[in-house]
Amino acid sequence: MTITSRKHNEQLPRIVTTHVYPPIPVRTLDWHAYFDGEEESGIDGYGSTREEAIADFMANAVCEDRVSPADALRLIDETTTA
Repeated sequence: MTITSRKHNEQLPRIVTTHVYPPIPVRTLDWHAYFDGEEESGIDGYGSTREEAIADFMANAVCEDRVSPADALRLIDETTTA
């Protein structure tokens, strides 16, 4: 899914989530979210669920001025209901 950011008038890559499940006792890092193609160099987010990772990622994207708050909410809604 490609989303257009109204704030920056650019095409945003799709959000990718992976179930990492690291060998540690804490489960808050089980899911990883990032923009497609930016897994090594871009911003990302983590959470104990897929939805938490996406929400953390979008909060980081807003802080880094990659998306507007309104676009972040729309992306969260579209990504978690797909």
